[in-house]
Amino acid sequence: MSKPLHLALLSACLMAAQVSAQWLTLSGSAPIGNDDLTKAREEAIRNALAKSGQGEIMVNGVLGPATELTQIGEYQLLSESISDGILEVTLRADVRAVGNQCAGAGFRFALTLPRADVVHRQHLVPGSLYEFDAALTRLLANTINGEATSLFAHERSDISVSFGQLNQDYGDQWAREMSRDDNSQYVVAISIDDLTLDPHETTLGWFEDDRNRYFGANLNIYDGLTGQMIWHKRYRTQGDWPFKRSDAVELGSSHFWNSDYGRQIRQQVVAMAQDIDGTLHCRPLHGRVLSVDQERVTINLGSRHGVRVGDRVSLQNRQQGEQGWWNRDPDSEDILVIQQVQLEQAVGTLMPGSSYTRWQPMDMVRAQAHRR
Repeated sequence: MSKPLHLALLSACLMAAQVSAQWLTLSGSAPIGNDDLTKAREEAIRNALAKSGQGEIMVNGVLGPATELTQIGEYQLLSESISDGILEVTLRADVRAVGNQCAGAGFRFALTLPRADVVHRQHLVPGSLYEFDAALTRLLANTINGEATSLFAHERSDISVSFGQLNQDYGDQWAREMSRDDNSQYVVAISIDDLTLDPHETTLGWFEDDRNRYFGANLNIYDGLTGQMIWHKRYRTQGDWPFKRSDAVELGSSHFWNSDYGRQIRQQVVAMAQDIDGTLHCRPLHGRVLSVDQERVTINLGSRHGVRVGDRVSLQNRQQGEQGWWNRDPDSEDILVIQQVQLEQAVGTLMPGSSYTRWQPMDMVRAQAHRR
């Protein structure tokens, strides 16, 4: 199978840029919803091709970073497999780099994932799914941390909040505070409003236990620097509910997650993780200054964010206050060369000519194009 890809991965202005071609081996996956294998294959191929400009890819048999925006010439589907309702594909693509770096290429963003909000708690009664919100949060965090190429999750199922009420009472302040307290750049809020179950039907006077159960949720991504919502999507699915009326379902068991309803939920979670990853992967990585000791500056970005010894990051003279981020000196910017890296911290030295007195804790760090 070989055909041109009619998928616009670049704006028209980038299409005219000078390109260089190379064949890459890429892999991708997508949930199979409603037994629609054709649609799942298209989504899996899109997922694979999207990785040509992020994360790590196989170039002529060698694994290396993908740091440039690309356009696709042709692709060949090499193989596909199905496991637990997820279609995985491997393909070979003619990828042409256009030379413009993606702002966040090679870096990983931290996001806070608080406990999902169940709007109608009475929907949890059938099956005694009272910990479903925590289980879904953990599943999404594990999926992101295992599969995402440009982000990782701080799973905070211990934080149980009503996001609608927070937005009403505190505006964008709650997201900024949660991001700052959890050392993350984004906050992902999930609000579940449908876990209803079809009513019982009878056959020859007996109740039939197998019924459809539904799942409906809204997912919002908030920018932790501004507190503003930057992305939204609604997810819906349904599946056969095989449990008896009196069953208290164990959410930690494979019996639940391997049921038809459990598989449908897992497919939605995979779709959520892929959507979040695809939405954020090309954004610049931001962080904060933790401490300043003359020319030595400690920041809250580390190896988990993709920061390495020798990297260069920009310091920007901005601080976060009650009204969001504000500029103290909009023309100030110095370069920090990273010398030591820990998991979620790094220490760097300001380049010669930088101001050693201008920088303070909570100033903003922008790791964008200054890679070594």
